[in-house]
Amino acid sequence: MRSQHSLETLVVLGERLQRDAVSLLDRAAFDGEQISSAAVTAETRFASEEDRAAFIEAYLRAVTELTERYASKEGEPYRVVLAVYPEGEKP
Repeated sequence: MRSQHSLETLVVLGERLQRDAVSLLDRAAFDGEQISSAAVTAETRFASEEDRAAFIEAYLRAVTELTERYASKEGEPYRVVLAVYPEGEKP
């Protein structure tokens, strides 16, 4: 059940990301705004379940440290999206 919840969350997050990106593209195109953003994609393989679990723990620790280091109550809010999932079958 826990893994299914994570997959459901991934789908909902993907839908929100798409809506937000379209909205930001509209603002950039129609209002001439400069929108600061970044996107990173990577592929990796894990030799074992233990390695995969350790990677996810280290990944979350690193992101938590970064968001805590640079967080401020002032300024424009930014959404930070993180996802780790199996690639699945290629079409």
